[in-house]
Amino acid sequence: MLAKSRILGIAGLLCLCAPELIAQYFLTVESAPAVTEGQTVYRFYVNITDSLDRMSAVYGNDQAHLIVNTPDGAYNNPFNASWNASGISAAFLPLFPEMADDTYATIGL
Repeated sequence: MLAKSRILGIAGLLCLCAPELIAQYFLTVESAPAVTEGQTVYRFYVNITDSLDRMSAVYGNDQAHLIVNTPDGAYNNPFNASWNASGISAAFLPLFPEMADDTYATIGL
């Protein structure tokens, strides 16, 4: 517990002494009609205000949970070969346009 309180103390000290080091990020959510009639596509963006900042990961674990709630479920197209956008080939979109509605995560793709 001492190590944790030291880390929190150092973080608090940084907040007080160097507030300019704390980046301000915000989330933008956009909605658009899906290719599949009657469905909606939602896109989440993390807005980074400093051009020198980079986002490399979004994570969750048993200590710090990441929860994306989809009460009506999420659509996963069976033709997507991956959990992310790299499994959606533009060559297949004319044949299977509903692939564009797939739920996937992407950072830097």
